[in-house]
Amino acid sequence: MKITFVLPANLMNGGIRVIGIVASTLVARGHDVRLITQPQRQPTLKRRLKTLLRDRHWLPARKDGPFLDPVLDRVSTLETGRPVTDADLPDANVVVATWWETAPWVQALSDNKGAKAYFMQDYGAPGQEIEKIAPTWEMPFTFITLNTRLKAMILERNPGADVEIMRNAVDQTLFNSAPRPRGRPPKIGLMCRVQASKGMQTAARALKEARDALPELRAVAVNAGDEDWPDWVEKPKNPDDRALAEIYRSCDLWLFPSRMEGFGLPIIEAMASRTPVISTRVGGAPDVIESGVNGYLVEIDDWKGMADHAVDLLSGPEARWAAMGEAAAATVAEHTWDDAVDVFERALQRAVQRQTSSK
Repeated sequence: MKITFVLPANLMNGGIRVIGIVASTLVARGHDVRLITQPQRQPTLKRRLKTLLRDRHWLPARKDGPFLDPVLDRVSTLETGRPVTDADLPDANVVVATWWETAPWVQALSDNKGAKAYFMQDYGAPGQEIEKIAPTWEMPFTFITLNTRLKAMILERNPGADVEIMRNAVDQTLFNSAPRPRGRPPKIGLMCRVQASKGMQTAARALKEARDALPELRAVAVNAGDEDWPDWVEKPKNPDDRALAEIYRSCDLWLFPSRMEGFGLPIIEAMASRTPVISTRVGGAPDVIESGVNGYLVEIDDWKGMADHAVDLLSGPEARWAAMGEAAAATVAEHTWDDAVDVFERALQRAVQRQTSSK
């Protein structure tokens, strides 16, 4: 198939990382893949000042992320930020919107640009509220999304829509761990983001509560900002994938405190590393975590529940902790990126068949 992806920009985030993996896998399977991106939008002075006052963090200039590097020779960037048109895209079998802003652009393209699909990975963030996103779910796309909640949200607005769930996977040659003893002292890890929707205050309160109960506890906060963290918290900055894999393996527990999430790749990256995860009920967590078996689920903002589970698991029998880590790794091992792209590929084929049969 000839496949075109329409992206908002080559960002440094999990959604673009997933698109890069899917696109490179499709290329390896013999498909002709092209990606069209917007140029980076630099944060305005107003937004930088607002973020500084709210989050005590100065937004830096944005740079292209590395996640499209495996298919960079197939990426075209528009000269200015604007909707794509027929003139920007090659003729193809299928064209894929990858973000709510790109959905109406793709919907307006002619049939020569391909059958229309929508890879819907997220449902809102500051500046991209659900009121703006939800109307795009009513458009006549073939939808590909990441978890059961997102599928239900689409079907609520568009009953009868063709919605496929492609659960994310991990590179298990990179994110893995041999059986290991629990740390002495124990260590908890988390991935930090400045947005309030990522729940950093919940994580900080949970860590403090757990530390009060376990005075020897250590923590690692990946990409922690300028906010105050106690001296028992390590703060590695921008680790590459190999360094990040080592961080997962060095931890006995991983926290995922997000208040809003499309999927949450750190959840399954940690689980693949035999590191149990305590997550809020967001994104893909309810689809992969069975509470008390391979991790724990808590409600959004429940820092106390997060801390209680952490203390119980890190101070209880080591055999129980090890069994939970084994179960976490087994859950992730059941599903590979090839499995995920099989689902994506089938959805695109259905979109093409539907367009062909309608003519």
